[in-house]
Amino acid sequence: METESPVNESQNKQQTPRRIDENNMLWIPIQSVNPHLICGLCQGYLYEACTITECMHSFCKNCIVKHLDRSLNCPMCAILIHPTDPFVHIRLDGLLQDIVYALLPHVEKEELRKEKSFYEKHNKEFGNNQRHPPPKAAPVHQPVRQPISTPVSHRSSYVPSVSLCLQCLEPRDNTHKL
Repeated sequence: METESPVNESQNKQQTPRRIDENNMLWIPIQSVNPHLICGLCQGYLYEACTITECMHSFCKNCIVKHLDRSLNCPMCAILIHPTDPFVHIRLDGLLQDIVYALLPHVEKEELRKEKSFYEKHNKEFGNNQRHPPPKAAPVHQPVRQPISTPVSHRSSYVPSVSLCLQCLEPRDNTHKL
């Protein structure tokens, strides 16, 4: 009489159905990547994704800023981010935000629509919320020269070939083609 071990049962529950079509394209249900694209605080898709560098948990920028008014710990794992200035260890995560927008293009459109509506409601010009450009640097009259003390030895001539394309195509049966 054969029984599955608890490890195998949990592994089976965690696996998501995947399929490869005739063009060797891997189809993955969007639900399998959703946990990585959702803010742990508001439970919505990440908007202006920020990652805590101490534990690598990601949240919406507004959500984590509001949370840090109340606590200096990560809301997911409770690690102390920084005893006095937690913003030192929080970074905007453009790559993660690009992945969200590539897989779910409607999220970006909806967020821009909401933002534009907000500015219209408050009689402000949309787009002026951007940071001011950095001040222009003063012209340099003399070239800056620094001698190289030692040659760089950590470079390798081998460059691996890697290709990854994240693109939202028409959904079919709750799956997206990646």
